[in-house]
Amino acid sequence: MIRNKWKDLIAAAEDRIAAAAEEMSTWLWSHPEISDQEFGASRYLAEKAAEKGFRVTIPFAGLETAFLAEFTIGGEGFAESAAAPAAPAADHAAPAVTAPGAHIPTAAFLAEYDALPGYGDLSPDGSGNGHACGHNWIAAAAFAAAVSLKETLEELEAELPGLRGRVLLIGTPSEETWGGKIKMSEDGVFRALGIDAAFESHLSGAKGFCLENYMLACTDIIYTFHGKASHASAHPENGINALDAVNLTYAGISCLRQHLRPASKMHGIIVKGGQACNIVPDHTVMQFYARAAKRDYLETVIEKMNNCARGAALMTGCTVDIERNRYTFADMRNNGPLMQSMQESMEAFGITDFRKDDINTAVTGDIGNISYEVPSLYAIFSTAETGNGADIHEAGYLKVTDSDYAHGLLHTAAKSMAASALEIVTDEGVRNAVRAAFEADA
Repeated sequence: MIRNKWKDLIAAAEDRIAAAAEEMSTWLWSHPEISDQEFGASRYLAEKAAEKGFRVTIPFAGLETAFLAEFTIGGEGFAESAAAPAAPAADHAAPAVTAPGAHIPTAAFLAEYDALPGYGDLSPDGSGNGHACGHNWIAAAAFAAAVSLKETLEELEAELPGLRGRVLLIGTPSEETWGGKIKMSEDGVFRALGIDAAFESHLSGAKGFCLENYMLACTDIIYTFHGKASHASAHPENGINALDAVNLTYAGISCLRQHLRPASKMHGIIVKGGQACNIVPDHTVMQFYARAAKRDYLETVIEKMNNCARGAALMTGCTVDIERNRYTFADMRNNGPLMQSMQESMEAFGITDFRKDDINTAVTGDIGNISYEVPSLYAIFSTAETGNGADIHEAGYLKVTDSDYAHGLLHTAAKSMAASALEIVTDEGVRNAVRAAFEADA
């Protein structure tokens, strides 16, 4: 458990930047940029981090709208070492850290900042985009936590001779679409940064605060069927109906559901069904999302779905092209000791209403991929008490994500993440317990 004095230092540090964090949340909310277009948001966050004394690399890890902000105490920073990640190779290889045996206890805070499209006149800047998922809040909370931890470590340096620690603020783009964290994970970025614990917090309209959160592994698949066109009345016998193949695939996948493990989900649409009613469709396209509780079982689900498409093609005489998304979202590997540390921190800052997550209503996020790379914590902060009744992605939630109530939760989230991260950095026993739990779940 973090010492009360240190908790007070964290709280005081966050109080000092509270106004700046709220201003950040509001600025991001007012300038919503969708995935792969977060040029303004990423540079705004990077500049603010640099102003607070972080060494900043942008772009980072081969992504134009990703960034790394780093502060190190009691050792060389990445930008000072021969193994700096500040200039990744042309092939975007993962950055290297300091030499073996020179590990510096490291806590990372993850910022998301891509908005969603489709909110029309409710968009604050007229673009149609909006932060109905609260990524403005996520980024501001991560920033406030990183700065609070940095300033607290600086205050403790005199009290704790030999103190070593590293604070990272990592900008991770495109969570709402293809998942920037997935590419960064596959490239080994998070492991190479030597992270002992990664933290992220998210708003939710559901009741209760939650730490043991489920994420479903997920990817999407496009099935394209090729048949043969003919006049649907004069010579239907000459046609090969690609729409029939779509319908049979859809029916086959629907029949699969009762034979899959719980929490496995498949949902799809017909993207292209034909050109005209009096022409036998010769080219059809359908898209499906596949989800499962674990990413290894997701592969089983996908193969069963693909067999449905192959069977439909065989039955109709069509051919089928199967195109799977390059990136696969992983499930969330929760870490018991890290959750315990975070819960104690949240309780110290007044949060007592905790709930357990329900896998049957779980969604998908790219932090799951990070949880396979380094110990990770994903905290849900409830806005249910606002009485708004809306939840993430809904138009009504736009009013919540930069409200005064959300600002209050922002400060609690930042203080809690920073306090738990301070425990990770300064307490070798806690750090080792977190690592042991991570390795046991491998």
